[in-house]
Amino acid sequence: MRATADNTELALISGIDTEAIIMWTWGIGGGLAAAAGMLYGIDVQIHPGMGWNFLIPLFAAAILGGIGNMYGALVGGMVIGIAETFRLIFNKDGWPTAPRGSWGCLSLSTH
Repeated sequence: MRATADNTELALISGIDTEAIIMWTWGIGGGLAAAAGMLYGIDVQIHPGMGWNFLIPLFAAAILGGIGNMYGALVGGMVIGIAETFRLIFNKDGWPTAPRGSWGCLSLSTH
């Protein structure tokens, strides 16, 4: 999979079936996304816009850590998660979903 991602032509010449690698990659990614959606649907009420509250902090974490940098996105996710945890510690009632987006905007402005 890594050889196909780095240089498709060289992987093909080396005898790697790049089409199968690409199909397996999309299949695994789609299966993991479907499993995540099902598990998330168990936790919340299912409605058409249910992913937006979940997606905004994910993008904020990826942008905070740097797009294309896996370890940076991991650190960005930790920072966003810790910030949201402290938000819940200091405000027991919880906030509406809008401040989650403001955390993302704050993290974007500091980057």
